[in-house]
Amino acid sequence: MAKLKELDSLIDFSRATIQLDIVLTLRDSEEGLSSEALASRLRQRRKAVLDALRKLEHKGLVERDEDGLYHLTELGLRFLNELENLMNKNATYRGSRDVLSVKPSIKEFVLRLMLNNIIYEIIMIVGSSRKHMISAKKLSRILGLSVSRIDNYIEYLNSTLKTTVIRKVRIKKLFGKKEYYKLTRHGEKVYRSLLSHPRHRKFLKRLTSRLLGAHHVSLILKKLTIINSLALFAIILFHILTPNIYELIKITAALALIIINILLYFR
Repeated sequence: MAKLKELDSLIDFSRATIQLDIVLTLRDSEEGLSSEALASRLRQRRKAVLDALRKLEHKGLVERDEDGLYHLTELGLRFLNELENLMNKNATYRGSRDVLSVKPSIKEFVLRLMLNNIIYEIIMIVGSSRKHMISAKKLSRILGLSVSRIDNYIEYLNSTLKTTVIRKVRIKKLFGKKEYYKLTRHGEKVYRSLLSHPRHRKFLKRLTSRLLGAHHVSLILKKLTIINSLALFAIILFHILTPNIYELIKITAALALIIINILLYFR
């Protein structure tokens, strides 16, 4: 995984599939290709291809010759070699985070790992939430994905493992029914097995997750803002009981911090 993160720093796999397509296409072209030819082969808009090429040039993965043709640099070739080596070592992607098998192609390998990581995040966020349950809208905000897309990931997860890991439930609230994602009993076992993964063996990370009951950084920050606001509110009450000019200044500062916390919580 360390090697994958290193490669991901060169190409953000989760957001830059065009960049990966360009690198793979240039590898198969000894004479080089123009931006127009790349756009035609990839069936992408020329502007999108040009933006991706600029980023790849800045990272040192591709270069342009005097004729305006693009080629892979030594770094670009080394990037692909390392990605192929990583793929060969993981001919079948196994481990506690395994959900899918990997096909023998670089692009498929990367896309499968991306999908695995998204499914992993979904399980960890739902599992670390109160009662192993989180509202569909909140999970959508955290991941930056639509609810329907999350539904597709969960459906794929359940069908792949041939059991229900996460199910969608509707709970009656004051203003109507709300949709939640909830771990099943089998899902709780999967979640506990993921906690034993080396990624979670660091003491501070495990302690934070245990104390705050949250895995994702945005959930942890939101809970910390609540704790901070409660502490500030307690300070205000204490100073109100013993008022003077200095205490009023402290109260004003504490109120300002509470307002900031509220803005951060609902951002």
